[in-house]
Amino acid sequence: MQISFYPWARAVREAELGRADILFPEYFVEDDVISDNFLDKTRNDLLALSHAIPGGDLSFVALKGNQIPFNGDLKSVKDLPIGVVRSYKNTKELDAMIDNKEIDTIVANNEYQLIHLLLSNRVSLIVADLEVLKASVYKSELSISGKRQILESLVALEPKLEYKPLYFSVSKSTPHWQKVLQDLNDEIELMQQSGKFDEFIEGMKQQCYGLEKAA
Repeated sequence: MQISFYPWARAVREAELGRADILFPEYFVEDDVISDNFLDKTRNDLLALSHAIPGGDLSFVALKGNQIPFNGDLKSVKDLPIGVVRSYKNTKELDAMIDNKEIDTIVANNEYQLIHLLLSNRVSLIVADLEVLKASVYKSELSISGKRQILESLVALEPKLEYKPLYFSVSKSTPHWQKVLQDLNDEIELMQQSGKFDEFIEGMKQQCYGLEKAA
């Protein structure tokens, strides 16, 4: 098995074109979401979602100390520039407002770029899972003090936008893709029944907590 890491838009393209067998981690995709690469097809025409696996909270993330007038209603921040990752599916309401030009957005290729849009004050908010942002900082080549400065500057606003379970997405161009999907689903069920997901998540939390303390 070979795993390649790409900016999300390219990762989606590789899977939709059949050049990658599995795309992950993916958010749930509604049946009416049009492919970015084939305008006569939906994403679900080209890719098949697995059973859900544990995910995280999607939030508006801001710099601590900035007064952001978010009250749970997206219209309360519609006049603020917002950073999003290219080709990410956020919430249905937010994506509709972006598509209808009701919200001004600046697009980044990944979460690390998204953080720097915020730090440079090019946007007032970014849309992300705060834990994923933290992981991007942990994996960076910044100094410990640089990591600490970023980690201490980020805050997820309340209320959260939406809890997002994650999925594997199998390319329907893959030979015997139904069998690949069934094998994935069988393994997901086994991990859920055995508690392996909970063990893995707890282990990751402990690792991140140790890194955060060190930073």
